[in-house]
Order: sequence, then C-alpha cells, then structure tokens
Amino acid sequence: MIALGFGWYLIGGNSDQPVIATNSVQGESRLADGTRVTLMDGARIETRFSDGERRVILHDGRARFEVPQDETSPLLVAAAA
Repeated sequence: MIALGFGWYLIGGNSDQPVIATNSVQGESRLADGTRVTLMDGARIETRFSDGERRVILHDGRARFEVPQDETSPLLVAAAA
C-alpha cells in the first residue's frame, strides 16, 4: 500500500515540488517538460523551469534522466559533489 501511494505521489506530483525516493524504493517520474527521471538511493530533486531554461537540482542519491530535446530550453542538472 505504501509503494502504491508513493508511486501515485511521484506520477501525480507537481513539477515544482521536490520528488523523493527512499533508500528502499526506486522512483520514476515524468516532469512537466516530458523528461523521465528515475531516482535511486534516496535521491531528491527540485525543478525550476522557465522560458529559456530547465533546471533540476539533485539532492543526494543518484538519478537517470531521459530528456526530450529542446534547443531553446536546455536542461541543466546541478548535483552536490
């Protein structure tokens, strides 16, 4: 039940809200621009989209991105070292 609720949260969440994956759950979500994100190892992301830029901030963990091409609005990912 928890996994189903978590999946619903990831799929139905607003792109401006943080998306979180716990250490035991790998989460997949689609962002407002169509980017598919798979979060692993407790990853958490925040998105900040504007007309000329798509910015994603990765906090902790790992993430895999499948990004639709948009030459007018590049996707920038900032991650802690």
